[in-house]
Amino acid sequence: MHPPILKMKEAIENNDYQGVVDCLGNTLEEPSLKIVPDILKIKEEMKLLGFDGTLMSGSGSCVFGLTQDKELLDKGYDFFFKKYAFVRKTEILNKDEHGYK
Repeated sequence: MHPPILKMKEAIENNDYQGVVDCLGNTLEEPSLKIVPDILKIKEEMKLLGFDGTLMSGSGSCVFGLTQDKELLDKGYDFFFKKYAFVRKTEILNKDEHGYK
């Protein structure tokens, strides 16, 4: 089933974090799990750590997790940095009335 793109767009525009989490989806993820089972392993590890949402990006170049908890983000970074070659922490830019900050 295709992810609800219009609902995701609306959630992003409304700064609705839970709406974004609820709309996460990637139709390429399921077939990719058969080829690269580590995708599921990483997602499960993120969920066990407490991330609110996890997803394989695009065609599988990375797996990401969403959280609003900076302590959890640091904990997750430390956990994954010890296990995998490429780990990054990022944040989503918020749009204010003058553009992006």
